[in-house]
Amino acid sequence: MSGIHRFFMMMVAAAGLFCTRPAHAAELLQSKQGPYSFEVLNNGQRVSTFYHKGQSYVLGQNGQRYTIRVHNNSSRRVEAVVSVDGLDVLDGKKANFGKRGYLISAWSYVDIDGWRTSDATVSAFRFSSVANSYAARTSGDRNVGVIGVAIFQNTKRQGQ
Repeated sequence: MSGIHRFFMMMVAAAGLFCTRPAHAAELLQSKQGPYSFEVLNNGQRVSTFYHKGQSYVLGQNGQRYTIRVHNNSSRRVEAVVSVDGLDVLDGKKANFGKRGYLISAWSYVDIDGWRTSDATVSAFRFSSVANSYAARTSGDRNVGVIGVAIFQNTKRQGQ
């Protein structure tokens, strides 16, 4: 894949979580390779983020709805391919870097409220137990609790 710049961050979204270092209130989950970041929101407010042994974690309450906000702080339009629990947010099927994503204008962001079920509706993201997760009920629970974000700088991707 030429012309891509991607970052992948993992977070566990669990109600009972023991971590040692809370994030600074204004800190976003940022790419170490570029001007991209994302955050998890509940009712427009950033969900508490913690770090432990090189991993990032968010703390959510069982049943609580959340939104993923992906920021593009660059001068170029990018494409963000996003997954939750190992499932692509656009179709709810197994995630893959080759799938299409959300186009994000320069100096902008996109809010993703859930898995897209049609052009007008989504199935909301909610914190839950592994057994009650959307992924466990549809495709297995291997990646429950993981949010993945891949950023592609060149939106004219090969094979598309």
